[in-house]
Amino acid sequence: MAKKLIYYFFILIFFVIYFKLFSYLYRYIEMLFDPSFLNVLVMVQIFVSVVILVPASVATTRKVFEIIKST
Repeated sequence: MAKKLIYYFFILIFFVIYFKLFSYLYRYIEMLFDPSFLNVLVMVQIFVSVVILVPASVATTRKVFEIIKST
């Protein structure tokens, strides 16, 4: 049970890190476009967060746990 909690905690940590990085990136992307495109960019940001960042944080956590187990 404790391993699962640590596993989910790591997933949350990596998701927050990835989300902060992508938010920083989107801030500069929003400056390049007109304000009329902001709704589209927000939808793209939500899509990227759900489809790319969640699986990326899970994959990163699995890799970290594999490295910890191998040592």
